[in-house]
Amino acid sequence: MTARSEVKRILLLAVCLVLFFPSNQARAEPSGQKTLVIGRSADSVTLDPALAPDRESSKVVAHIFETLVRAEDEGSRIEPGLALRWESSPDRTEWFFHLRPGVFFHDQTPFNAQAVIFSLARQIDPSHPHHLSHSILEAGIRDNIRSVDEIDELTVRIVLESPRGNFLSSLSSTKASIVSPTAVRQTGAAFARNPVGTGPFKFLQWQPDGTIILASHEDYWDGRANLDRIVYRTIPDNLERHLAFQGGHIHVLDGVLPGDVPRLLRLPRTRILAHPGMNVAFMAMNVNKPPLDRVEVRRAVNHAVNKADLVKYLYQGFADPAGTLLPPTMFGHHAQISDYAYDPQRARRLLAEVGLPDGFRTTLWVMSSARPYLPQPVEAARLIRAGLAEVGIEAEIKILDWSSYLESIVTGQHDICLLGWNAQTADPYHLLETNLGPLNTQPGRATNITFWRSDRMGALLDKFRHDMELPEQEALLHAIQEFVMEQAPLVPLAHAQTILAVRDDVSGLVLQPNNLLRLHRADLD
Repeated sequence: MTARSEVKRILLLAVCLVLFFPSNQARAEPSGQKTLVIGRSADSVTLDPALAPDRESSKVVAHIFETLVRAEDEGSRIEPGLALRWESSPDRTEWFFHLRPGVFFHDQTPFNAQAVIFSLARQIDPSHPHHLSHSILEAGIRDNIRSVDEIDELTVRIVLESPRGNFLSSLSSTKASIVSPTAVRQTGAAFARNPVGTGPFKFLQWQPDGTIILASHEDYWDGRANLDRIVYRTIPDNLERHLAFQGGHIHVLDGVLPGDVPRLLRLPRTRILAHPGMNVAFMAMNVNKPPLDRVEVRRAVNHAVNKADLVKYLYQGFADPAGTLLPPTMFGHHAQISDYAYDPQRARRLLAEVGLPDGFRTTLWVMSSARPYLPQPVEAARLIRAGLAEVGIEAEIKILDWSSYLESIVTGQHDICLLGWNAQTADPYHLLETNLGPLNTQPGRATNITFWRSDRMGALLDKFRHDMELPEQEALLHAIQEFVMEQAPLVPLAHAQTILAVRDDVSGLVLQPNNLLRLHRADLD
């Protein structure tokens, strides 16, 4: 695109904003009402929490629904949600949850033990009349629940097949939200577009253009929200979204890229909200593709990647170099792990030791669009390719759209590829098992796209899953991270910060490490 055509595009978008967002739409609300407008790049897929696979769905679902337990604002420790307290049997296979009294769903259905049973049963019981065969509740939890029983109206017992160290953390996921049984029975599959929960905001409308409107829940158990409405406005074009924010048509700009921050900071009445996230960007090596089946070669690749330059030039400092998959915001992060230093000479020596003094040819696959953990994927691939070339590794970059990319890498077509992980809960097991578990390497549906199968890794993960004591869990997590470092099936690249641009009349907004907002106490001044 030429400079002149880009200027014309900007002017045209500005005119469109005046036509379609007249009189400052961020303030265009019923008299006396406080409406917070959030600008986002993509629409939600569904508002049924048990089916929501994407972040844009989860961000909305989190305000409509609640879970038995939840992560604190810092995103690591578990605190009460719809359950006031809980305890377990000595062997940790029976859990008793004592529910909050006086809680009602948005349709005035009482929240009680039967609502909890209904919400979990529709995900785990194939005979349930409203069973969801494609529920996304973590398999390790879904397949491990033996029964959910009512002790009394406000007490639930959940019986597990075997103890799980990540049980409570998994229950804090939006996937484990408690839904209104009345609403599900009345609407069936249409519940996904007519959600009813107990959260501080209730669903009002989902418009064809991707606009979702929520209203405050007047009878919310923890007090009515300060805001009257939340409007999620979908604006796919990055420039148009930024112009809408600049023009005062939205209060919160989601999906801010690091490169956008300097310009945004020059705007009046604007502040940047950045928070370390529970995420990681990494470069996976397919161990089924020689010479990447040799650990020495994989270590050489690690030594050839300059993570400091990636963070400096592509994240503009809004990230930390990653020494391990687990981010610092997650329990078990190994801060003292000995990472592979950027050392081209060492990389060349390792390659020479296995008969590759001149390096080798390979392919480096990358997605075409930005991800929350990787804001400039193609530029990252080019920077990595330059480092690999310095040690004799000639990497051909293959760029695919996101959908085609995922279809290709799960079948193992790649040699090396860029990917990452955004965690919704502070559950280290789910992150490690999904991305490095030996059982997740089946071509066609692999989530471990290194295809590295290690019996020792499987045993360590299994032991962690069953070990309930925190000191032992932390020691196991450190052992897992050290073993991954030794075997080098991937290169941890960076832990990105979540970045929002917020108008200065917005207060009380909480950005969690899992990239979700808490808006119950948010306000407009």
